[in-house]
Amino acid sequence: MRTGIYLDKTKSGVHVYWRGQKVMSYPSMDAFIAAHLEALDALDRHQEALLEDEYQP
Repeated sequence: MRTGIYLDKTKSGVHVYWRGQKVMSYPSMDAFIAAHLEALDALDRHQEALLEDEYQP
């Protein structure tokens, strides 16, 4: 069962597989990176809000 991130050099695409199923495709490595940077930023904002709620009166 394949799991991972695969670069399709013939089509310049990036494909993400989880347990043998393709779960996402991106048109380029730049698009893949941009999507993941956006997701990391969203996680940081969410974590910051949780910490503020916990430690500020």
